[in-house]
Amino acid sequence: MSPTIFNPYRYAGIDPTLYPQSCGTDANASVDGVVINTSDEILGTGCLSFDGTNDFVECNALATTCGTASSKGTITLWANFDTVNAGRKLWGFGDTDGNSFIYVEMGDSAEVVAQCRLAGTTQWKCTTGSDAVSTSGWYLISLTQDGVEPKIYVNAVEDTTFTVTTDKTKWVNMAGIDNFRLGTAYYNGSNDGWHDGLIDDVGLYSIDIGNSLISSLYNSGTGALVSSISHAGCVAYYNCDSLDGADLLNNALPIS
Repeated sequence: MSPTIFNPYRYAGIDPTLYPQSCGTDANASVDGVVINTSDEILGTGCLSFDGTNDFVECNALATTCGTASSKGTITLWANFDTVNAGRKLWGFGDTDGNSFIYVEMGDSAEVVAQCRLAGTTQWKCTTGSDAVSTSGWYLISLTQDGVEPKIYVNAVEDTTFTVTTDKTKWVNMAGIDNFRLGTAYYNGSNDGWHDGLIDDVGLYSIDIGNSLISSLYNSGTGALVSSISHAGCVAYYNCDSLDGADLLNNALPIS
């Protein structure tokens, strides 16, 4: 009898033709402290729970090999907040040994803030209006880059005001970027900011998926799985339903 070969995508239920740019198993992530919550998810059968102290998800391959040569992209996820404090980060691409990063965090007035820094110089910083999120309910939070400038969407509504515009074209293909985190950002040798709450259905793309597909994901507030929309440019997708030991598997099945 032939041996059984473990296939991390066996249970994904995804047509591989939808993911021509998937990073495959290179985008499998490891978790540190994060657990699965099967009671409060917005989609699927589970979501990631972060304690706000030191929990995070790590996938450095997303920064080094997974489609980040593109000057365009989208990072989208559902977030639920136990606390909304300035500096708490949803995700971050960073430079382990230097002061370069791109991340999305919370601001002083419950606004969503996105910032990009290269070698200590802020390239762009943008924010939504105040009270964009609260501790009540789920929010679809998306950041896009079309090669000209980034845009922030909250619940499929674009809300972007720039406070720094040195070079709005910068993206995660910047020199030095070598790691990716969910629930924090890692640069200059340490993690910075910790998400306190839940994260579900995370999609990363090497293209700007635009307002139309973001609206499809939002689905009038009820949500739609990343795997249910068109996936040109999808690099990685985490449905957040379960863990494989200490790993969060990439559910975007690549073309073999």
